[in-house]
Amino acid sequence: MLEFSGGLLSPLLRSVPHTRGALAVTLGHVVLARSPVDLRNVRQHEWIHVLQYERWGPMFVPAYFFHWFWLTVKKRDGYWENPFEIEARERSK
Repeated sequence: MLEFSGGLLSPLLRSVPHTRGALAVTLGHVVLARSPVDLRNVRQHEWIHVLQYERWGPMFVPAYFFHWFWLTVKKRDGYWENPFEIEARERSK
């Protein structure tokens, strides 16, 4: 797994379309974070997303966004109620 933080990632991640932007994003085996402090704080959570990616393979991103879309259509929170995020929060405690 590769991890990157700071620099241009900070303003980029602040623009992610959910509450106040994202502290970090996982893309396959790469974790991008706003800052080294943010990376340290969310590392375990993001590692769970890496494991989800390994389990789901190329279907992870479409499945994640399908859940986000479907929850939003149902007037629910596409991020906080997303089963991938729920699993990451629960397993990273």
